[in-house]
Amino acid sequence: MARFSCTLRQLLQGAGMLCALLLDATRFLRLCLHAPAALAAENLFLRKQLALYRERHAKPRRATDAAIPAHSLGAL
Repeated sequence: MARFSCTLRQLLQGAGMLCALLLDATRFLRLCLHAPAALAAENLFLRKQLALYRERHAKPRRATDAAIPAHSLGAL
């Protein structure tokens, strides 16, 4: 019985790794097909965000939904 549970656990781990691999491959392909203008806009946003953190000596953390439009409008 213990051998069966060990085999089942290994199968589940393999299935999880396969799902993660497929997800990563999908993300990679999506990024490869991403428009250059969108990539440039994302780089601009990230550079402005980094400059803001350096200016305020703040620890970087994930941007909130409210902060994203403010950074975008500041670039205009």
